[in-house]
Amino acid sequence: MNKELLQKGVKKIIIFIFCSFLGPVFFYQALKNKEHFLYYPVLSLGLIIMMLAVFFGFMGIKFIIISILGKKKN
Repeated sequence: MNKELLQKGVKKIIIFIFCSFLGPVFFYQALKNKEHFLYYPVLSLGLIIMMLAVFFGFMGIKFIIISILGKKKN
């Protein structure tokens, strides 16, 4: 087991959890305040954070799987 890759994976999973709660909050607040002048920046920020959550989730799982099983040999 590669502990460095496992630590990287766990860090990315922590970022994933943070982003998966923060992104929908920004998105919901933007949809609730459509008349506000910051509607589009907050909406786009929420969407970007949610996309980052998906990215960090996949990368975290990938690093954890590689650390446990090892690299794929060709």
